[in-house]
Amino acid sequence: MLRNAQKPSCRGFTLVELLVVVAIIGVLVGLVIGISGFAGKKSATAKAISEMERIKNYLEEYRLQNGKYYDAQGKDVEVLVSGDRFFQDVFSLSYGGETRVAELKRLSGMDGLDPWGRSYRYMLKSSFSYRLWSQGANATNAIDDVETGLGSY
Repeated sequence: MLRNAQKPSCRGFTLVELLVVVAIIGVLVGLVIGISGFAGKKSATAKAISEMERIKNYLEEYRLQNGKYYDAQGKDVEVLVSGDRFFQDVFSLSYGGETRVAELKRLSGMDGLDPWGRSYRYMLKSSFSYRLWSQGANATNAIDDVETGLGSY
């Protein structure tokens, strides 16, 4: 005979409690996804600016060795940095003359393309100034759209 028999309590979660937990998890996931997307955009922009700084260093070395900035097709003509001729003419000075373009791209650690897969752009403004830019993530927002002059940018 059982004295003071107690029923085992089988209390579960109510539907409202489960919905509140699911809603909280959904909000947290949304925050994480939003923050990671923003960080990805910022890192791509930072990479583009860093690579343009490296290209500017190669252009400065070209100017020091030739007395003027790179002039492929004349003033105010847009040149794609990813082009073989640009690499051969500008980057080869840093790596000892006659080097194949594929080897120059490997040695420099870049291929002339921005993080969004489009070529960086270069334009000679005068013998001592140029413009170097990326079209940005959506091909309309230029990054580092600055004219560069001797010793400054």
